[in-house]
Amino acid sequence: MSLILEVFVIFAAAKAAGELCVRVGLPAIVGELLVGVALGPHALGDLRRNNGTRPSVLTPELLDKLKKRVGEAPPDGGLWTSGKVATWMAAQLGLEKLAPQRGWEALQAIGWSIQSPRPRHPNSATPEQEAAFKKSSLTRSPKKPRSIPTSRSKYGRRMSIASA
Repeated sequence: MSLILEVFVIFAAAKAAGELCVRVGLPAIVGELLVGVALGPHALGDLRRNNGTRPSVLTPELLDKLKKRVGEAPPDGGLWTSGKVATWMAAQLGLEKLAPQRGWEALQAIGWSIQSPRPRHPNSATPEQEAAFKKSSLTRSPKKPRSIPTSRSKYGRRMSIASA
């Protein structure tokens, strides 16, 4: 069914339900709302493109190429971002432009992450030196907590919370 016909059917059913509600003694808007809620989503359907399907540009072949490509530096240097991946994918697919969100989805699909382990300082100690330092370093004993917490009076002598 065409969209115009679907909207006309909903409108006619809402008008009829509104008139029926007026005869029963209810406001017309009640019937119109009930018909709109009941028929609207089913008559019109979901009008979003490709709803419930995977993005069509993320083909397995393109993802394999991308996995190999992100192993190298991007054309402008730096790090791969979703925008750079989207630009690369658009060139591969022969498109003028591709949304950066598609680049992000592609990076997630191949399991790519910018995270890398922290670098060690070049002058850091060897494991043996670290172990020797740990053995020779002093360990601080924890402070003994007070048995009864006390507080100072703002204007007078020190007072215990146990005193009355």
